[in-house]
Amino acid sequence: MTLSTLARFFIGRRQAITDIIETKNALWLGLLFVLSAGFARERYFEDRLDEPWIVLQPLVLSLAMSLLLYCLLWLVATKNMLSVVSFGASYRSFLTLFWMTAPLAWFFAIPFEHLLTPVLATIANILVLGLVALWRVVLIIRVVCILFDVKTLDSFVVVMFFTDTVVESLVILDRLSLNIERAGFGTIETFELFLYTSFIFIIISGCSWPLLLIGTLITKGDRRMRHRKVPLLFDKNKTVSRTCWIVAVSLQIIRMTVFWFNP
Repeated sequence: MTLSTLARFFIGRRQAITDIIETKNALWLGLLFVLSAGFARERYFEDRLDEPWIVLQPLVLSLAMSLLLYCLLWLVATKNMLSVVSFGASYRSFLTLFWMTAPLAWFFAIPFEHLLTPVLATIANILVLGLVALWRVVLIIRVVCILFDVKTLDSFVVVMFFTDTVVESLVILDRLSLNIERAGFGTIETFELFLYTSFIFIIISGCSWPLLLIGTLITKGDRRMRHRKVPLLFDKNKTVSRTCWIVAVSLQIIRMTVFWFNP
């Protein structure tokens, strides 16, 4: 597994996805990526030394989201009697690929608030957030297609149903992942722009949720999603390259340096 494999993974190439799954220590590389990607979300926090637990927030969130999504996929998929795939082994493969999308969060680290006016910085932050979210969803849809031998449309429906459910739940609990302080929105204009954009997104999400629920039930009822008959197994000849480890560790060092010493 090389940096080239990661690059091809980010554009959804099937061979790259299977290569990552078959690399036995790829999970730990993904873990480093998740921890380093947390830098982008934490660079606006103050009093970092008083809240060291913030370091683990991205890890906890990714574990929770990946497990909930995989449980949904497991329930929707038809269990084949010849399948020898256990939930734990299959979830590990899914988690590895889920974590491999973490480097995309580094786009959040672009300091738009220091480069643009407050309003333009707000627009840039929202666009980057949307781009990264869309990119990660597309990758997960592609991953589900390969892990469950399902068509793209059915994978899209189930993944988007989960995404919409999470968004609506966060709105109900009043805990949106993007807030004014974290995104650097400090003026009335940027605050109103953010609220307006969020309102449009929430309306679209709320209207699409019933349709996605129906689509998910149809996918399950028609047995369109199936567990793989032959699981993707580790290949002892496939290991993470030294270059990948160096990049992951370097990102982690940068992340920790900025986390603790950024004024």
